[in-house]
Amino acid sequence: MNKIFLLCFATALHAADRWYEIRIAGQPSGYQHSTMEALENGGTRSTEETVIVINRLGAKVEITMKAVSVENAAGDLVSVREETSQSQQTIVTEAELRGNKILLRSSAGSNSYDRSMPLRAPVCGPASFNRLIVERLKKAGDQASCRVYAPSIGSPFKSSRTLVGIEAHDGVQALRVKTELDGIPGMMTELLDTEGQTLESEREMPFGKMVVRSVSRETALQAAGGAELPAESFDRTLARSNVRFADAREIERMKLKLTHKNPELGWPAFTSAMQTVIERTPSSLILEVARPERKAATENIAEAPFLKPNQILQSDDPEVIRLAQSIGGDEPDRYKAARKLQDWVAANMSFNLGVALTPASEVVRNRQGTCMAYSVLLASMARALGIPSRLAGGYIYVAGIWGGHAWVEVLVDNQWLPLDAAGYRPGLADAARIQFGSYTAEDNLGRFVAAGSQMYGNIDIAVLEYTIGGKTVRVAEGERRYTVSGDEYRSEGLGISVRKPEGFTFSKLDATYPDNTILEIQNGPSKVTLALIEAVADPDGIVRKLTAEAGSQASSAKLDGRAATIVSAPGKTMLTSRSGQSLWTITAEGGDTAGLQNQVAGGWKWLFPR
Repeated sequence: MNKIFLLCFATALHAADRWYEIRIAGQPSGYQHSTMEALENGGTRSTEETVIVINRLGAKVEITMKAVSVENAAGDLVSVREETSQSQQTIVTEAELRGNKILLRSSAGSNSYDRSMPLRAPVCGPASFNRLIVERLKKAGDQASCRVYAPSIGSPFKSSRTLVGIEAHDGVQALRVKTELDGIPGMMTELLDTEGQTLESEREMPFGKMVVRSVSRETALQAAGGAELPAESFDRTLARSNVRFADAREIERMKLKLTHKNPELGWPAFTSAMQTVIERTPSSLILEVARPERKAATENIAEAPFLKPNQILQSDDPEVIRLAQSIGGDEPDRYKAARKLQDWVAANMSFNLGVALTPASEVVRNRQGTCMAYSVLLASMARALGIPSRLAGGYIYVAGIWGGHAWVEVLVDNQWLPLDAAGYRPGLADAARIQFGSYTAEDNLGRFVAAGSQMYGNIDIAVLEYTIGGKTVRVAEGERRYTVSGDEYRSEGLGISVRKPEGFTFSKLDATYPDNTILEIQNGPSKVTLALIEAVADPDGIVRKLTAEAGSQASSAKLDGRAATIVSAPGKTMLTSRSGQSLWTITAEGGDTAGLQNQVAGGWKWLFPR
């Protein structure tokens, strides 16, 4: 996520000392402080400190970024130092621009990593670009362009500002400018004063519009407390599925239609051996995804780039090495070793929305985070065992929606194989996912950010057909996720039919992630909740945990012929039944909970055998 924000701030223009308030979806979400300092040699040192604070779904995400740029008297950038943190560790990247090369050193924790990239043309420093703006933007249509550079984004890129018009803003004359970055979809709108200093900027983000405006120091610092973003801010990053699945991790093949709400943003590359683009127009795309089968490939893929440690995939960290060796070091078969690592990560990590992109040296010790943290640890441990790996990013289906996700690809017999420890199934990943591309995490995560800005919040996804258990199901246009007829709820995607007891009503039929509820059946104080917990690494362990929390003994039962478990507590009775890596729960509350739960379970039918 921090790289998304870097895209917005990488080319901002600021006065010698200015403070800015950051708002996302109308809520105060942080600040930026920028300074410029003249050096004795005629050059300029520019410093930008940014703090983003987002409270989402009960978790606080705090991202701090600091960039110090030095340019010479001619305005050419000569060095950049970036510090980025959204967890306990800070990632530091130092870049020196020398001749035809950029020399980089990145560090996280006690480890550092050196690399270089070609420098094909000079790069402007912030002060130089500022002067260029003043010189060239005189009338509508005038443009100022410059090559700029931020190590966290990747290679140098062209930034262009075009004058749209001149208008009044808070009593001063302002230049309305549109800013475009090569390779980055979308544009930013800025208001500059007549000296080229930013008064206000706006850019659409996955969570909503981000507005950065010049304010007093006191006002800016007040925004550092952050605020709870509205629920719709998170909803807009997701795409609602037209089909709901009981165990999406078992889907073998899927055909999808993607419809773009903003075609001018374009499409990602969709590079993956799992995927085939069948049809593409600016506004729609038909994509077929299939779970791969293991087979040796004839192409000889160079392994070295996918074994080398970097500031994110720290396969050289002593604890990463020790743990990887203890889990899979005695397994000579690459795939089997990688599978052991996958199972371990799935079983031993815990989900925490407040921890996203974090170095492996931190993840291996804290063992918590989002899907990105799961993937960073799995990919790093794979490299530590000599198994080439990389990150994959895109969408995954879960709990009725398509949401942003990361997983891992490992190289076995010259074939890239997908393994997912967060959207878990034992073995090769399912087909209920859309892959934008693959990333080594050394210097190309900016491409993932660019693809995400094209897709998240900008597309609708429709399932056209899917294959599970060898059976292909075609979904008619306009087909509903479920039907309610009299006392019966029926969902073909979930594969269930449920009858409610007399006098009860159905409710909460359309909940989606992060709510696991499928429906509620209620009559006064008596209520039954049907929920589906998906992608569980250890379903039996979840049942044991629920039993321990209830303080009771579990008893065996049946749910329309399938094995089930009943757990009772005062005022509550729960029945659980496994469906692949998913776990169904039927929870009765109020009154005769055992009798009520038994009534609902008696009216349950599986629509297909398993």
